[in-house]
Amino acid sequence: MVIIRSWPRMQAQGLIIRADASAEIGVGHVMRCLALAQAWQNAGGRVTFALHESPQSLGERLCNESCEVVRLGAYPGSVLDADQTIALAHRCESQTLVLDGSRFDADYQKRIKKAGLRLLLLDDYATAAHYYADWVWNADLPIRDEMYSGREPWTQLMLGPKYALLGDEFLHSHPEERIVPEVASRLLITMGGSDPQNMTVTAMHGLRHLKKSTLQVRVVIGSANPKLDLVTQEVKENIQEVEILCDVKDMAAQMAWADIAIAAVGVTLWELLYMGPAIVCWPRYPADVETVSRLCKMGAALSLEPDASAVAVTSAVAGLMSNAGRRQRMCAEGRRIVDGLGAKRVVQALCAGSSCEEESSREMRV
Repeated sequence: MVIIRSWPRMQAQGLIIRADASAEIGVGHVMRCLALAQAWQNAGGRVTFALHESPQSLGERLCNESCEVVRLGAYPGSVLDADQTIALAHRCESQTLVLDGSRFDADYQKRIKKAGLRLLLLDDYATAAHYYADWVWNADLPIRDEMYSGREPWTQLMLGPKYALLGDEFLHSHPEERIVPEVASRLLITMGGSDPQNMTVTAMHGLRHLKKSTLQVRVVIGSANPKLDLVTQEVKENIQEVEILCDVKDMAAQMAWADIAIAAVGVTLWELLYMGPAIVCWPRYPADVETVSRLCKMGAALSLEPDASAVAVTSAVAGLMSNAGRRQRMCAEGRRIVDGLGAKRVVQALCAGSSCEEESSREMRV
């Protein structure tokens, strides 16, 4: 049982979230920010998303989640983008801003801090030359503070899967006891919102090498994925029973359904660890390899190489289908790593404020 601790409710404090979604960068930045937005709203606050680009359906979903959506015209990461974001925060009378993405570099952060705003940066690969944010978040493994050695004295770190951002749908549908069948028969393939490397089709090619069986396959196609036609053609040529799901709104239900999931590294990975299916994890970029390797060593996932072939995918899935013991251990370890309280931990930190907040504001005005 997950016990969610409570904290004093806010008096409708505003939170500005600056993020984008596209075929190039995927939709994960916005989706994990939505999880944070839900936790902020649950604490009594209000949320405004500032977007430069995103699929129309994603913007509509944010509105359906009672978030205000504002479209910015400036090039992402530019000085004008920062100024438009600052102006929006002032208009909304919001003191706290969230940035998500590598396009928000050191100069962007510094400009935000000089405007007197509290800043949370959601980061993935520690590529900024310096960090001026009040808080830096990175849920990936391994946890290494030295990745952010170039930061201000007031910058606090939120590192590791304990801070993984999961939306309300996962917290509400988390099964108390997952039933692990002797032979897996339900496979979920999900490569994120855009899948720029076309990993979905490669994974489906792998299914051709499996004998025709009772295996049921669901393939999730994200809202920013332009390759639906390729996936549809692969389904027609595949010997397995395959169902295509587009722009899915109930990912938690799909993960609860699956015995095994093939997934790329990203937001979905942490959701899967929480929900409990056995995971075949595929690093999308070289920088993801270390995270996948660590999860494999912990027994929480089975790893693929970045350039894995369809045959390698087949071997991984076939090995897990008949190994109920390993799938059970992966389920238990995944739930140990991700407990579902990450978004609430982040909101608690933002509500409490930084002990160095006055110092940071004063120094940035000098």
